[in-house]
Amino acid sequence: MSFISDGPRWVTVAMRENQLGNIAPGNRAFVVFDDRPGEVFPARVQSVGWGVSQGDEVPNGQLPQVTAPAGWLREPQRFQVRIMVDPPEDPEEIFPPGRSGAQANVVVLTRETSIMNPIARLYIRIVAILSYLR
Repeated sequence: MSFISDGPRWVTVAMRENQLGNIAPGNRAFVVFDDRPGEVFPARVQSVGWGVSQGDEVPNGQLPQVTAPAGWLREPQRFQVRIMVDPPEDPEEIFPPGRSGAQANVVVLTRETSIMNPIARLYIRIVAILSYLR
């Protein structure tokens, strides 16, 4: 039996290491849940992961097996970023129900006055509309 809390909702995003340069706790974000098409939920970055397990540890006495990267460029490592969805302003409003393990799209605004913010907001709105088609 599994129990899923009806409290605050968060999304764990696996972001590439080359996307993490300006992301910090407290940054504003927007989330579109696949199971809630057409809706954009405001959120904030809660934490940024500092490490991942590689799983490449070799037991003592054995030679390591090194795999060569495929192609010209290797895939960047992904680190977890925890995004906390803002609670609704109206206390009577039901917090967005979420399915554990469901997918979402996220955009993070790293600065409040960036010229890219309007583009990011437009992008996430388009993703929300297109989520009806999936």
